[in-house]
Parts: sequence; C-alpha cells; structure tokens
Amino acid sequence: MNSYHASIRRKFLDSLTANDARVLNERTGFWLRPEQHAPDGPWRIWLLLGGRGAGKTLAGAHWLASNIWASRMRRVGVIGATHHDARAVMVEGESGLLKLCKDATYEPTNRRIVFPSGAIVSILSADEPDSLRGPQFDGLWLDGDRAPKKTSR
Repeated sequence: MNSYHASIRRKFLDSLTANDARVLNERTGFWLRPEQHAPDGPWRIWLLLGGRGAGKTLAGAHWLASNIWASRMRRVGVIGATHHDARAVMVEGESGLLKLCKDATYEPTNRRIVFPSGAIVSILSADEPDSLRGPQFDGLWLDGDRAPKKTSR
C-alpha cells in the first residue's frame, strides 16, 4: 500500500467513534480479502482451501458469525479434528469466534457458545463421531487442517 492510500485509511480510521470502530472490527468483513468472503448465490457448500496463514479460520468465523447476526442461523455446529483443535483454533484462537463475537458467552463445560439472540454454537469434534448424532443444525463450520494420525498394526 502506498503512502497516499495509507494516509487515507488512517484518516478514515481516526474519524471513527469507539463504537463505530468496534462494529467495523467485529461485525463487518472490512478486514477480509475478497477471497475470504463467502461466494454469492444459492450455494450449500463452500470449500476454502489454502495453506497456513491464508485466512481460512477468520473467513469461517466471520461467515458463521455474520449468519448468526443476520438471524439466518440459530443452531450451528463447529467441528474440528479434535475437541482441542476446535476450541484452540476455531473458538479461542487469534481468528476464532470469540475474537469476533464479544457479546457471546462461551460455556466450555457445555461445549457451546450462546449468543444474545439465543443462537447456540455447539463445539464438536470428528474424533467423537457419536457426538454428531441427533443435533439438527442450520449451519456447520468444519476445519480439517490436521492430517489423520497414522496408526501402526
């Protein structure tokens, strides 16, 4: 970014009230790159494939949170390779849900996040397949960064 554009961006950011800056940071895709936004149209599956640092977690967290804020989703599942992975990356991580959703309440013992709107995000894991039985979700966010562990015979 050249100094002219940096100067314009700085003036814009400095002109915001604290609340406007919070909303911009938490509730919009302002900081996302174009490829981190969900595609337009009536799609049912979105695959975001990228290497480490590509912004997959931030894109997933923003997609899920924006759908909850817009009341398009009320029952959501977040599924990681293990519960630890889901919690450490997708929920509590630097780009996780709790960084975006300051008004949500995380209940670690219940493995869920509760939003003021009543929406509930269930934290699940692929290594506990029976935990996926029963719930009916409006949306799912799956993260499969970890390769399966090799087992010896």
